[in-house]
Amino acid sequence: MNIDNISDYRLSNDKEKNLWKDCIFIFDSSALLDFYYLPQPKRNEIYSQIFTKLRGRLWIPSQVEYEYLKNRESSIAKPIIEKYKPLRDKLEQLKKSFKNEISNKIESIKNETKKDDKHPFINQDAINIFINDCKDFNEKIEKFNILISLEIEKSETLIKDCEKSDDVLDNLTLNFKVGNKFSFQQVLEIVQEGKLRYEYDIPPGYGDLKSGEKQGTQIFGDLIIWKEILNYSREILKPIIFITNDLSKSNDWCYPEENNKDRIKSPREELVKEIRDFSNVDFWMYSLPQFLFNANKYINSKIDKEVIDNSATSLQLKNEYKKEGLLKIFVDDLGRDYITQEINKELIETILIKLTPREADFIRLNSPHIMQKALTVEEIAEVFDLTIERALEIRNKAIKKILINNTDY
Repeated sequence: MNIDNISDYRLSNDKEKNLWKDCIFIFDSSALLDFYYLPQPKRNEIYSQIFTKLRGRLWIPSQVEYEYLKNRESSIAKPIIEKYKPLRDKLEQLKKSFKNEISNKIESIKNETKKDDKHPFINQDAINIFINDCKDFNEKIEKFNILISLEIEKSETLIKDCEKSDDVLDNLTLNFKVGNKFSFQQVLEIVQEGKLRYEYDIPPGYGDLKSGEKQGTQIFGDLIIWKEILNYSREILKPIIFITNDLSKSNDWCYPEENNKDRIKSPREELVKEIRDFSNVDFWMYSLPQFLFNANKYINSKIDKEVIDNSATSLQLKNEYKKEGLLKIFVDDLGRDYITQEINKELIETILIKLTPREADFIRLNSPHIMQKALTVEEIAEVFDLTIERALEIRNKAIKKILINNTDY
């Protein structure tokens, strides 16, 4: 047995340290898009403390650039839907719960006990004092609601401003080199190879075929990325660390850690061997939180633990769909009188944001996950004053968009 060959598939502390000295860092679109989940000041820390130190060692395949630009605009708005909308809902619930659970019940106790000519009767002084205290507290809740709502407005404005002045795009352009695009003929050759690889679950990317959420050459997008990485590795002859947050497709890139499915334990052995045979370089993989954590360790950056934790949290939220096939469940449940599995309402809104307003309203009315009783296509056609044929056309188009456009989920 050759012990040196075994070490190709394991990451010791010494090996990781040596990788960071000389390797090229290659990012997937999933990791790039997740920068939009971090507040701008925290993103600026990453640009200044990591990107500038690694300039000349940051690279993305042309296919990654395409996928990033395709999903960029919708990703900018996701923190508003996934983070701030639930916060607004909680503020509203706070007001309602105080009124329903406390104020109304105290008033009921007062009404039941205020008559001194029958039971139950108690002295009203303590009750009246408490009612006044409740009124004061209710005013404080109103003030708190206003102040927090203003802060939310500020944060949402900053997020929306990113559409006009995108610091993520600007810093990627400044710090990252982009690979050469394959010709269409080369893509067709990759597709032909991909059919054989995916038939036998040879990574990367066969999970996209199984999911049924992509069409055409998009099914082989991961393999196109891998082929670009292979070609670049032969050109630079340096070790490579690949950063991705797309960890849930049948382990078709890597193995997750057993106790934390959002951390990468190791790449698939087939990938390590393939790149070793192709260009004789080492290959490893990180999730974005792992990359940020190790940057503190190996290049003395000072990224806050809070930022690393936040990037991990966004990764958990984003991967929730894929882990349980929830996107497909959501679509399959349309039009049913029941739901087959509970789905996070925040995640549902992240897919509806990519539809037109009418398509989104149509899907909401047709979904038992949103409506207490989902409307049929015929009922929705009547609501919108449409023919049933036109209603079916809108529904089918919306479903197609959901399955194709949410490839970053």
